[in-house]
Amino acid sequence: MAPPFPKVDKIEIKYLIYNICTNQTKIMQSTEVPTQYVVPVGLESFIKANPYPTMEEMEDLHIARIDLDAEYGLLNHKLCENLYKNMYKENCKLYVDKFIEGVKSTGGLQALKCNLETLTHFSPISKITDPELYKVFAEIYNYVDSNFK
Repeated sequence: MAPPFPKVDKIEIKYLIYNICTNQTKIMQSTEVPTQYVVPVGLESFIKANPYPTMEEMEDLHIARIDLDAEYGLLNHKLCENLYKNMYKENCKLYVDKFIEGVKSTGGLQALKCNLETLTHFSPISKITDPELYKVFAEIYNYVDSNFK
């Protein structure tokens, strides 16, 4: 299943996730003061207003997608939830990397693909309508997706 946004070059992906997760918008010359990355207004509010589903709720949502349910499980549920709850924070790269390594350790690349699809289609992320808010997840998605190569 193709992601709901265009693919970008691997170098660009790393730069975008670096921008979001290190709270910097670009690499500056040494004489300049770094400009801070601004989390889109409303992302934290959206996450707090739309809590991540419980394990039981996710099991109900996965009924139609046995392939995703088989790779989910309690540990991966916690990793997905942790990533979702923290994707607006300055240090979100830490949570993204924990998600990648944790999911890969439980089921390899197949589990990573399935859990990324779960986040995309069954978590509150699927309810985001504001393009600026969705852009944060799109960049995280592309960064995680780059691990499949």
